[in-house]
Amino acid sequence: MNQRPPGRKPVYRLNNLQPFASHGSWWHLAPHLGFIFLHVSLPVLALWLGWAEPRLIFFNSIFSALIIWILGDLVLAVIIRPTWRSAMDPRQVYA
Repeated sequence: MNQRPPGRKPVYRLNNLQPFASHGSWWHLAPHLGFIFLHVSLPVLALWLGWAEPRLIFFNSIFSALIIWILGDLVLAVIIRPTWRSAMDPRQVYA
């Protein structure tokens, strides 16, 4: 059997072989963009079709605006790649 002596740590294995590789596609943003679309469209649709009182729709739109703000920042962080100064570029510092 391949047993370690007592008190020895397991062998180090690299778990992220390409840490700076380009990740994912636009498909990963689909749930976020879907939630943003729903929070934009459903208050307008509910107001237009009379599904709820305008007062309730107004207070719900405040919550929707908060959700759009948070998810919008996340989507923009994925779309707009960070630009690094050459001295602070993690590819040069850690690679």
